[in-house]
Order: sequence, then structure tokens, then C-alpha cells
Amino acid sequence: MENAAQYDVSIIIEQEPPKMTRKQVIDLLREINITVPVEHEYDYAGLAEPDKTKEFVRLTNGDWRNAIYVVKEGSRYGDTQYFDLLLAIHESGRPICIPVPLAKRFFRDNNIALAYGLCNMTGRVFERIYGAYYQRRNEGTTDDLPY
Repeated sequence: MENAAQYDVSIIIEQEPPKMTRKQVIDLLREINITVPVEHEYDYAGLAEPDKTKEFVRLTNGDWRNAIYVVKEGSRYGDTQYFDLLLAIHESGRPICIPVPLAKRFFRDNNIALAYGLCNMTGRVFERIYGAYYQRRNEGTTDDLPY
């Protein structure tokens, strides 16, 4: 017992466990055959609409290439925030849209472009298809389309 008193165990006790990244934790869980839903792989901190983004990730299985690229040419009613969109369609038919500049930051991929999406549609077609949905949702306000 006298030998045990010679060692300073406080150094071991005071050390914090190593920090793991989200990716390391998910990789570790997968190694032991625990399935992690794809929407839990991403960090949604700091996003204005984290639930919407999480739904987009779920619908596209975490790959923006599984979304429809909506080309929004020019501007609409002088709106300077008129960006191309990535569109995923919810099981209920509800459109889930993410502006391309936000998607580039979120997915850390500057190569998001028209040529790489699942398919593409023009902004005019998008507004024709979903304009009534947004008007109904917002009860006829003029701010009827996303972004």
C-alpha cells in the first residue's frame, strides 16, 4: 500500500476526456452498427430556420444533388434577395426550399450548380406550380414565395 501513496493520481482525475467532433461520434456509432438518421449528422446552429433545413436534409438524404435546382433569373419586384433555390418536396407535397448561397455554406460545397442537381426547373415554372400554395399559406399576402 505504501507504493500506491507515491503516485499522484490527481493528474489523471483532473484531465478532461478528449473532445469528439460530430463526425467522429457518428462514425463511432456506425462502427458498432447503430444507425444515425442523416439529418442528425449536420450542425444547424446559427440557422434562421433549422427545422426547415433539417427537413431538407432528411428529404434529400443529406445530399443536395437529390434536390431540384430552381433557376431564378433576374429579380422579382425589385427583391435583391432573389437567389436560385434547391427544392425538395415533402411527402405531403409541401415545397422545402433552400437558397443556393445558404446551401453552399451549409453543405460546405461551392460546387452547387445547375448541372449537378437531380433536375432543374425555371423560377417561372416553380412560381406557377407553388404560387397558389404560398398564397394560401400566407392568406393572400404579397410576400407569397420563399426567398
